[in-house]
Amino acid sequence: VGTVSASMTTYFSTRMDSKDLLISDLKGHVILCGWDRMGSVILQELESVPELWRNGVVVVAHIASDERIEDHVKNSRRLFHINDDFTKIEVLESANAQFAKTAIVLADKGENLRDQDRDARTVLAALTLEKLNPKIFTCAELLDDRNSEHLKIAGVEEIISRTNLTAGLFASTAINTGIASVVNDLLTHQHGNYMKKLPTPKEFVGKPYVEAMSYFKQRFDATIIAIERKIDSMPRIEQIVNPCADEEIRQDDQLVLIFKQNSKIIGV
Repeated sequence: VGTVSASMTTYFSTRMDSKDLLISDLKGHVILCGWDRMGSVILQELESVPELWRNGVVVVAHIASDERIEDHVKNSRRLFHINDDFTKIEVLESANAQFAKTAIVLADKGENLRDQDRDARTVLAALTLEKLNPKIFTCAELLDDRNSEHLKIAGVEEIISRTNLTAGLFASTAINTGIASVVNDLLTHQHGNYMKKLPTPKEFVGKPYVEAMSYFKQRFDATIIAIERKIDSMPRIEQIVNPCADEEIRQDDQLVLIFKQNSKIIGV
């Protein structure tokens, strides 16, 4: 029995590590809809998180024939590309969206499209993803913030405006020099500090934020920078950034921490 079990384990392990892994085999993977220069950076960031990369990443986008997405990463065995329209339901089904954990939808960079049309395609893709998989976590890029309500109605959890984010960073840097370096340190997984979300340990439920802050700093050299909280049993999430010292931590809260690469909290 032991020999058979070992053989089966070796077989499945080899299959997961080999080139013949199929998209239909993937579960808990990431789907990246759309492609531009930022797509390359996103792939490199995802690859730097082994437990995430292991589950696979599927890029769904029309890409020039002379470009290979595999050239943007070190280990392409977990990277797949579907060269098609990410707004089509059958295309997202072929990306195994029904079993994906996360979807990132970039604004379509196709030619001859107005910003309104690009955002409309983002909304359509998000709606389709949420219909195929209501449990999927979707992060979408918008060019016009006025379209954000459509994404919220669709159930999209995170909405990012690249223009507003960049403009805000430039303005903050002009006011307080060095801010851009701090933000970059926090946002990249390839160097510097990391960010992580943890469920609230039961011993801190009902306790003030400052008590949990002291514990994580002393035990793991980690800093709680925010509390993520569900509002009134609804899908809506509130982020309490830089909480007050006496902010009471609730049972379903998630703690957002920053920590160094060698912190013991990585294994928590």
